Amino acid sequence: MDDITLMHRLANGDDDALAPIIKRYGPYLQSLVTRYVGPHTAEEIVQDTFMVVRAKAGQFQKTKSLKSWLGTIAVRRAYDALRKKRRRPWVEINDEHPVPAPANY
Repeated sequence: MDDITLMHRLANGDDDALAPIIKRYGPYLQSLVTRYVGPHTAEEIVQDTFMVVRAKAGQFQKTKSLKSWLGTIAVRRAYDALRKKRRRPWVEINDEHPVPAPANY
């Protein structure tokens, strides 16, 4: 079945149409996103991408490539993950060795 038919079915509530899309584009998205965030986070982002696709299937434009639409969603999710990681640096709190307050310059 072609991409447009699958997306039309998905937009009309046929969740079974998602499985062929995942099978067809999952490995591509995994490879694409791994370049940005590494393999462990990539798996989560790819799953999230397909959840977004399911929710927004009706917004897919038939004149566009499904592969590029999926790639755009996945890369944006990867950038979101990188921004989130950068905003929340991990700091170990240790009562035995308190971290000194930053010096005022």
